[in-house]
Amino acid sequence: MRVDFRRFNDAVVAEPQDERLDVSSAAGFKGQMVDAINNGSLRLVLNLSKVQFIDSSGLTAIISTIKTLGPEGKLVVCGLNHHTRNLFKLTRLDRIIGVFNGEEEALKSL
Repeated sequence: MRVDFRRFNDAVVAEPQDERLDVSSAAGFKGQMVDAINNGSLRLVLNLSKVQFIDSSGLTAIISTIKTLGPEGKLVVCGLNHHTRNLFKLTRLDRIIGVFNGEEEALKSL
């Protein structure tokens, strides 16, 4: 999976380019997120606007990203579609991660 990264002041927007965050792409996604964190990106917006499907492996990769950030970091998401938003609600991940409609709103929350 390719993840595009864009810097906005001291925050970084990570935007996966695949439609699926699943067992076949989760490891690549996680690796790129960990690399970004290890390079000093501790305030992250995960823009999932291109992702149409997330399975348990994808959720695990997102949770692993949160754990890698540690207490000094922050991750928020934006761009969820109807299905991915319902998944975040069903798994209660929306109680751990701030969920925003748009990128600008998500960046302001950091």
